[in-house]
Amino acid sequence: MTQGYQTEKQLILDFQSALDTAQGDEIAAVMKRFSAPEFLWRGYHPFNEITSPEKVATSFWAPLRAAFTSLQRRMDVFMAGQNDLPGHEGVWVISMGHLM
Repeated sequence: MTQGYQTEKQLILDFQSALDTAQGDEIAAVMKRFSAPEFLWRGYHPFNEITSPEKVATSFWAPLRAAFTSLQRRMDVFMAGQNDLPGHEGVWVISMGHLM
């Protein structure tokens, strides 16, 4: 079994860093580069479920970043591990924190 999952964790850290520094239309490009085309984002109301990386960028991230120009990410939990749920096998990386 792989210990530490450093490669998978680094991918997520790279995504978060690229997203945090992207401006305007770059946000959609970052989402597209790091997400699968069948991406499913489950957010809170009024966003609910959004089914493409580009829509998440234009419906959620771009307006949020425009409204809060000094937005910062604070990570509180960051871990990875093997998922054995049928139909969802593979490595999962979990990141939880706050946007300030």
